Amino acid sequence: MAEADALNAESKGVEVNTIVQFQNKFVDFTGYIERAVVLHLEFWGKLLDESPDISKIILLGSKITNTVALVTKTFSSLQEINPNHIACLEIYGNFLKEVVHDDQESSKILEKAEYISKSNRANT
Repeated sequence: MAEADALNAESKGVEVNTIVQFQNKFVDFTGYIERAVVLHLEFWGKLLDESPDISKIILLGSKITNTVALVTKTFSSLQEINPNHIACLEIYGNFLKEVVHDDQESSKILEKAEYISKSNRANT
């Protein structure tokens, strides 16, 4: 009996560690998305200038590319931990749709989030 309690306590510890790990990555994930949005706004603002500084635009484009790659990498890490986290799927799907303009990938992710949400409602 004591052995079963010890195993149960160990598995709960792993679960808690996984939850904390997910939450930490999720905070990073939302921060990277925020940074990407700010960079996109700055990029388009520079393009609207009467005489845009091409070197600044190129630098912003490079930062955008790196930040979007970081968002994608972090999303993949989050999916490995919890592939059914609805908020994560919705945030990333809307990011792809509204900021990156990748309608095909965003549709897949948003459909997955909707399917999981409907499944959760059906199971309760």
